[in-house]
Amino acid sequence: MPVLAFHGTPGAHLKYAVASAEAGQQGLKLIAVDRWGYGDTDVHAAPTLAAFAADMEAAADALGIERFGVIGISGGGPYAAAVAAAMRHRVRAAALVSPVGPITGMASPPRLNAIHHISFRVLPRIPGAIGFVFKLFRQVVLHAPLASVRLAAGRGMSADREIVADHAFATGLGRTFAAGLAASSRGPVIDMQLFSRPWNVDLRQVACPVRIWIGEQDRNVPIAAVEALTAAIPGAELTRLGPHGHYWIARNYPQVLAWIVANAN
Repeated sequence: MPVLAFHGTPGAHLKYAVASAEAGQQGLKLIAVDRWGYGDTDVHAAPTLAAFAADMEAAADALGIERFGVIGISGGGPYAAAVAAAMRHRVRAAALVSPVGPITGMASPPRLNAIHHISFRVLPRIPGAIGFVFKLFRQVVLHAPLASVRLAAGRGMSADREIVADHAFATGLGRTFAAGLAASSRGPVIDMQLFSRPWNVDLRQVACPVRIWIGEQDRNVPIAAVEALTAAIPGAELTRLGPHGHYWIARNYPQVLAWIVANAN
């Protein structure tokens, strides 16, 4: 069964390289794409989540894929949710792991801590601020990829620090960052612009089984926004992972992929 796989912010299709063999053993074929502005993918003239879903519909048509699953990790979560909503009769199951949830546009906007408030509500309103931040981060990635991983995980709790201390994981994530930001820093800038404004997709249209995983020690995404995302999707199931963080998926791809297999309708 094909599964469209969307990487995080920043990232690249290489995010899913470590899961490819496991997916094959479970009867799945991961189709990972570099999102707009990442890797070799062009920047969309007028990026929105709905426009991304339209691009993915065209991609699925071109590949001859009628029905498929989706998985989105971290910043890939909103894109996976948008695809599930826009192609409600084609998406069989949606797995969202440590996803970014809606920050604005909700009846009751989630409360954010100071860091997330600055990241999602303050900096996007300052012209050029997000671009400046990610241009600096890109230089760190290109010249010291392992340092960029430690920087990205700097606010993480003990669970994330343990995973990042694994050299193989850190090296792979650094390579993923470098692949995504090789051409420019436009990808994460687009992400942050979209995440900081109301999503232009109707999440009530999602018709497939949806499961969301979030670690209680996750400091990279606002947990209140994850809860809002769960409430907005009909029938979505939220799995709280207790003392785990943002990088829980690194050791648990088999569990998430098995859920997709078991719940694809």
